[in-house]
Amino acid sequence: MTTAELIEQIRSRALGLSKPEREQFARELFTVGEELVELDDGADGEVDPQLDGVITRRLTSIRDGSAKLLSRDEFFARVRSKIAAR
Repeated sequence: MTTAELIEQIRSRALGLSKPEREQFARELFTVGEELVELDDGADGEVDPQLDGVITRRLTSIRDGSAKLLSRDEFFARVRSKIAAR
């Protein structure tokens, strides 16, 4: 099974869960993702310089008010829209 097939199978099964079950599943996936980042053998506390620049610019735009922030509802509406477009 390819990674893409596995992802599609997981996605398909996740869509069959109730909303509370999907929320729990999402939280658990997020936790696993955080653990994987921590286990990254290249993780030495250093951030790639290009990524650091992006992060710095985005934080600056948030702090100075020039960034357009989304509400939680707007964010999830966009995510749902992109998923539906697949």
